[in-house]
Amino acid sequence: MKAVIFLLVSFSACGIGCNSNQTGANSAMVIGGGHAPSLAKDKEGNLHVAYCTGDSIMYSYSGDQGKSFTAPVLISVLPGLASANSRGPQIGISSLGVTII
Repeated sequence: MKAVIFLLVSFSACGIGCNSNQTGANSAMVIGGGHAPSLAKDKEGNLHVAYCTGDSIMYSYSGDQGKSFTAPVLISVLPGLASANSRGPQIGISSLGVTII
């Protein structure tokens, strides 16, 4: 498995909800509570998401094309993270792994 690299810089607010129509028009999947999700897909088809909730940056991924996601993992706590002042964490995929800034 590739390494997950976390680069943290100053930015503001984040969290996440995800709608899924896998089992019907009214079904929904919630990955975690928060704002400003950033989603990336790697070459194996895995989906990676980073988001904020309060002053925390969270990460989760799906190995089944978004049908389910891992429990969110705390990446960092940034005291004083201001809500709604930024687009949240950004996530990218490279041959070295996952990067969150």
